[in-house]
Formats: sequence, structure tokens, C-alpha cells
Amino acid sequence: MPKYLSFALATLLSVNVFAQTEQQNAEFESENTVAKLACYYQQDYVTAEKIWQKWAEQGNPRAKSNLGYLYLRGCTSPYNPKGRPELNHIKAIPLLEEAAQAGVIQAQYLLGDYLSGDGHPEKERLRGMKFLEQSAEQGHELAQNQLAYLYLTLGNQNHDKYYYWTRKAAEQGNADSQRRLAIGLDEGKYLKRDCKQAEGWIRRAAEQNDGETYKLLVHWYQNGSACFKKDAAEAAKWQQKVDEYHEKFSDALQKEINGETH
Repeated sequence: MPKYLSFALATLLSVNVFAQTEQQNAEFESENTVAKLACYYQQDYVTAEKIWQKWAEQGNPRAKSNLGYLYLRGCTSPYNPKGRPELNHIKAIPLLEEAAQAGVIQAQYLLGDYLSGDGHPEKERLRGMKFLEQSAEQGHELAQNQLAYLYLTLGNQNHDKYYYWTRKAAEQGNADSQRRLAIGLDEGKYLKRDCKQAEGWIRRAAEQNDGETYKLLVHWYQNGSACFKKDAAEAAKWQQKVDEYHEKFSDALQKEINGETH
């Protein structure tokens, strides 16, 4: 076969493969949207599982990640078991490992969060930290927040890395990290004390209606701290926020238990 014909044939084949790949990607995106709606809004895990299982068997790493999530955590709130699939960690972990190794950030976070949890052997928890770090380095806010916590609580404490990842997550708007960063800046033990920054970060966390932040502000204004002077009026204001938060949480939880929300 002449060289120019071979080149033309190879070009035609590559164009056809590209077109087929594009079509498959479009089909997956469409069906993935249907599965997510079924899983998270309609509590129809059967439909979600069927769709993701189909694409996972074809090797789609995002489908493996979503199916792993379904088996690991289920579609619905843990307070509302209606429509909730039977969780199956044995099925979930291999799917998440394959997806994580393929570079799916969400799978890296889910696998890392699960393996690094309390109750697992330290070797497994350290392996989980590696997956969390992969996800955190790609900007996953929850992975950054969890990784920071582990650097403070697992193995030899590393305060430099703890505050590095805490700040990274705080800058992305994670209220838990914003609160913990404010504490570090107020204490001035491992970070240089900076009351202006401490106040800024704690206010940002409070603006997100974070109940733990409300409690911390009550404590600071009742007892005083390096950056926050005692102030009975401020303590009372934030205590009211705490009470309102608990009331809303209790009402929402009761509605979920009664199956009144979706």
C-alpha cells in the first residue's frame, strides 16, 4: 500500500476513534446526570446503581467513583433510611481505589477519608493520608481540611503541615478550617499571633452559620483570650446564635426522620 494511502487510512481511523470517544463521553454525561438526580434527589438508588454499574463495567473511572460512593455512603441522609441502599464497603473500596489511581479527585478524597478514619489500623490510616494528600494537592477543600486534622492527631504531630493545609482549606471557604486557623492565630503558639487575622477568620466562619464557631465565640467573650476581651453583651449575642442553630438543626433532623424532606 502506498505510504500516502496508509497515512490517510490511519488519519481516518483516528478521527473515527475520537468521534466515538466524544459520543461515549456525551452519553456518559447525560446518563450520569440522570443517575445523580435519581440518587441525591429522588432517593432512587436502584436507577443510580444500574447506570453507574453499566459505565463502571466499561472502565469509566468517574462511574466507578460514583458507584463506590453509593456503596460507601448511600444516596440519602443517614438520618433518613428511606430509599437508602445497603452499604457495602467490600464493594466500595476496590471501585474507589481504581478510580483514585485513575486520578479522580473525589475518589481519592472518599478513599482517603474512609481509610484514615478512627478504628482502622495505623498502617491503613497512613495509607489513607496519602490518598487525601493526592486530592488535597488538586484543590479538594474537604481533603485539605481532613488532611490538616490528621497531621495533628495521627502519628508524629506536624504543626507546619497542619496549618499549611488548614489555611489552604480556609482560603477555599471551609468553616471548620477557618475556625481552627483563627484559634491558632489567637493562641500564637505555632503561628505568630495576629489578632486582626484571627478576628477576620472567625467572622468568616461565623458568616457560614457554623454552630461550633458560635460556641467558640461565646467561650471567648465569656472567658477572654489573647485577642478577644471579655464582653458579656457579645457573649449573649453569640449564645442566641447557638440556641437558634440548635433549634433549626433539631427541626430539620425531625423532618428528615419523618421523611418530610428530600
